[in-house]
Amino acid sequence: MPSESREAREAQKQTYQGAIERRRSLLIERGVDRDRIAKDPQLKQLKAKLRKTMKRLNALTALEKQKEEMALRKQQKLEAKAAGKSEDSPEEGKKKEKKGKKQEKKEKKK
Repeated sequence: MPSESREAREAQKQTYQGAIERRRSLLIERGVDRDRIAKDPQLKQLKAKLRKTMKRLNALTALEKQKEEMALRKQQKLEAKAAGKSEDSPEEGKKKEKKGKKQEKKEKKK
């Protein structure tokens, strides 16, 4: 089961970055040229794992941002309600407008 905590993903990121650096230094120590280092299968695998971890970290950041925005909207709605104001979204305004037009048509038919 994959970890959803930021701390665990940050630890994974650090682990993979360290492993990549160790592998690179080992290959350089052995005298492998740069072209062959880029094609090293173990290095490619570590880089892929790092990319996957980074994508998940970015997704977690986006989720956290979305949660903050939702909490802010919720608080604004509560404040507006407490102040006695009715802040409708544009979509709700359009729905009410359509509903009003339908009622007018019904009244005209009567």
